[in-house]
Formats: sequence, C-alpha cells, structure tokens
Amino acid sequence: MKSRKLKPVKPGSCKKKVSSDVSPSTSLPPLVEGQLRCFLCVTISRMLWTVQKVPSPTFVRLRWWGESSDGTHFFPRDGSQLSQKNIKTTSYFPVRCGPKQLTSYLTDMGSLMLEVLTKSDHLPVARAQVPGISHLSLSQPVSGFYTLVSPTSEKLGELQVSLSLEPLMEAYENSSSGPTANTSIDGLQHRSKSAGSGKESAGSSGGNTPRFLKDFVRPSYCFI
Repeated sequence: MKSRKLKPVKPGSCKKKVSSDVSPSTSLPPLVEGQLRCFLCVTISRMLWTVQKVPSPTFVRLRWWGESSDGTHFFPRDGSQLSQKNIKTTSYFPVRCGPKQLTSYLTDMGSLMLEVLTKSDHLPVARAQVPGISHLSLSQPVSGFYTLVSPTSEKLGELQVSLSLEPLMEAYENSSSGPTANTSIDGLQHRSKSAGSGKESAGSSGGNTPRFLKDFVRPSYCFI
C-alpha cells in the first residue's frame, strides 16, 4: 500500500499540538498486565477524499492485533466538510512491556489497519494500512498519508496518521487533559480481563493465541 511521506516528526510533537481527546480501548500489548512503561500516541488528523461522491459522515476505528473489544474510535477532520462539531484525533495507549517485547508485538502485527465506517450503522467504507510500525521507537515516530481503499479496491482518498512513543513524564506534561483522564490503569486492566473472556472480534487473528502472549516475560527495565 503506497503512502505519501510527511516531513520527519519530532518525538512528542503529536501531543504538543493536540491534547488527548479519545479514550483508548486497550493497553498494549492487549491482554498483557504489567508495569506502565510509556504511552503510544496515535493521532489521526484528517481524511482527504479524492472522489466526487463523498461517503456519509464517517469515523475511523482502530483495533490492535489481539484486541477483542470494539476498538478505539477517532473523528478526524474531514476535508469534504466546511465545518465539524465533533473532532477527536488523538489517543494515548498505555504500554505495559519493555521495548524489545513491544517491537516483537509490532513485528508480529505487521501493519496497523484503520477502518473507516459510517457513523449511523458502522458499515465499512474504506481501509488504510500503516506499514513499518515495527520501526517505531522513542526516537523514531511513524507518520504519513496512507491510501484509503474501498471494499472493492477503489482508491477513495488518504488518511493522515502519526504514531509516536512518549515517556511517562512528557506524556503528562504535553497533554492539557493528561493521559490519566482517558487511561485509567484499573479500568484498562478490568477491560483487558473482560475482553480476554469473550469471543475474538473479526479484526483479530482467529482463535490462535498471539505469539507475543506466549513469549511475553515481564521485563526488568523500562523506557526511561
């Protein structure tokens, strides 16, 4: 999937300009309980449509590999709309493993899949694929414009996405609302336990246990 590269983004920049306004649906890796190490900041800034007939009002859903909840919902700026009341672009996902384990999880995941769905009935409109997520680190964010493709493989536009890892102190300082507003440790642990007891979603890898869960060992070091 082709993507249009952005200029390099400095670590932490996705939060310095935009505060956290989307509640994360899981910690990372999903179903893993451990010490809070850092935050993975995901910002989905805008949708740019290249077709004349723009789909009805939409939102973007992110479901991580191994996640069995309904995912995290983003409402980026829509280039086809002159005014929008509900714009929610940024979420902080708590990371509960060390850098080696996170890299292993992202490598197994391969790419980040983002779904564009209709607001009214959650019908699929398009998907965007973000490759190269295994290269994500504190010093190397991932960002760009990624092609939106319809279920019939038609190019509909582009989605602007940025991902970065943020140390704990920077995450708290750079967000006006503070990650604690949306990333309650107890709440996420409870959600992970509940998700683990339910059926897997269509976006997960079937009934097979992800390798990152089989191989996970709580590390004795952290990101900072």
